[in-house]
Amino acid sequence: MLDPLPGSLADLRANLGPGASGEGLPDAARSAAPAGPAGRPPALPCHNSNNSPQKGTEEAQKPAYKLRSKWEGLANGQRVKKTVTGTDGERCGFDSSGRVWHETLDGTLLCTDGLSAADAKRAYALRMNVLGFTEFYRHECCGFMTLTAASKDMHPKEFAKLWDNMRKTGRGHAGLPWVRSYVRVLEPQLRGSPHWHLCVATPYDLNPQAFDWQAYNDSRKAWARGDRATHRALTRQYSASATPELRGIWRELREACERHGLGRSEFLPYRKEAGAVAHYIGKYLESGLMFRRDEWKGVRRVEYDRTESRQWKRCSSSFAWVSPGATAWRKRVGELAEAAGVDEATGLSGLSRVLGRHWAYQWRTAIVTAMEEEWRNLLSVIVWKHGGKMGPKPKIKVGSDVLEWFPSDRETFEAFVG
Repeated sequence: MLDPLPGSLADLRANLGPGASGEGLPDAARSAAPAGPAGRPPALPCHNSNNSPQKGTEEAQKPAYKLRSKWEGLANGQRVKKTVTGTDGERCGFDSSGRVWHETLDGTLLCTDGLSAADAKRAYALRMNVLGFTEFYRHECCGFMTLTAASKDMHPKEFAKLWDNMRKTGRGHAGLPWVRSYVRVLEPQLRGSPHWHLCVATPYDLNPQAFDWQAYNDSRKAWARGDRATHRALTRQYSASATPELRGIWRELREACERHGLGRSEFLPYRKEAGAVAHYIGKYLESGLMFRRDEWKGVRRVEYDRTESRQWKRCSSSFAWVSPGATAWRKRVGELAEAAGVDEATGLSGLSRVLGRHWAYQWRTAIVTAMEEEWRNLLSVIVWKHGGKMGPKPKIKVGSDVLEWFPSDRETFEAFVG
């Protein structure tokens, strides 16, 4: 069973010495220490959450992304070993999933090996939630917004604070009262600046069918080829097709961006149906997940407005795919939990208490690749150590008839002793 904790909080505080409780410290140091609840020491800073300080501050900083030159793990169910080497001065290597990352000249890490399993779940959840968002607030009342930071050095957390300040009313400005709710996705640009894509629900019917989309597309092409006169004429043309409420949104958004020091902004009604919009914004997240910056570590890539999210959110990223591999995984995890003596009511948290918090990573190779006989031998060791059980299991079947069984834990132990 599990070993007991090394001691109580009082024992731990005594082992830390006089400074842990404030006794024996100089008066200045004691007064500068953060005050905690009565009778308790001050809380220690957290370095592994979204609230921890970023690089460039005097407080503790997050470590850079870890990249390894060698990787050994599973690829398509097979055990593989890989190595990678970069040019002189180039930072490159594998992440924990075996994907290769290369660092560009401006310090951005790029991955070309596709999404990890966790990233794929996050992108799928985003698509489902955007679909629910659009259907709940109605397609004609929703718009797609783009916000860009004015400077390359702006941190995404600073950008997020500016967005919150923009939406709220304050002294001298009315905020953005037409933002009823939103879904926000961060996409890092190649130049290193944050770039936000937002689905925004408004209280207005933006009438997307009446909007002159042809003039809008032609104006963008004219701007790209440097034809400013044609661009201005086409801009006036599609602006005339916009509803008065949409033109008011453009004016307020432009003024808010200038007031808060943001760069380019754009707001357009949904052109396509909800499913196409969900796929479109999911692609932005997928492309953004292929970029990393050390100073952005821990930044939230997707944010859902929680005002009414219970009514339109459809899923989170904590789920398992319905596939033969996932079914086999869950079956063996259940056998492992039974062998470890974990109660069904405790679930995965019970496995973490018995086998440690990293049990899934440490046991992944055995769960996925071990032959059935090897797997049963491993389970018998777990039963012997933690006092669980391992029932018999069919080994050879012909139709519905079982010709040979894998022995139970009692039979295995009796054979071993005998």
